[in-house]
Amino acid sequence: MAEGAKVLVLFKAEGGAPCLDGNPTKQLKFDPLKPFSAVVDYLKRKLKSQLESEQLFVYVHKFCPSLDEELGVIFEAYKDEMHSGKFCLTVSYAPMLMYG
Repeated sequence: MAEGAKVLVLFKAEGGAPCLDGNPTKQLKFDPLKPFSAVVDYLKRKLKSQLESEQLFVYVHKFCPSLDEELGVIFEAYKDEMHSGKFCLTVSYAPMLMYG
């Protein structure tokens, strides 16, 4: 990634999870040096009052990255191209286990 670039994260609710701010395609930029746990913590903060339990499963391409993995590393390996030609990291989240 270029110096100063951010990782564009596209959040996708699954399994009955509530959308972030009522937006099914919520996007947010993160520092690529931040760990994946920054994304998980953000989701937990935003959804705290809307989740029935404390459990939240967070996925990138049907797997759960290590919480200490840098977002930039995950982005380079699993980025998706959007219709606009930009690249994003699609993060799915659910209140239950979705993938074996």
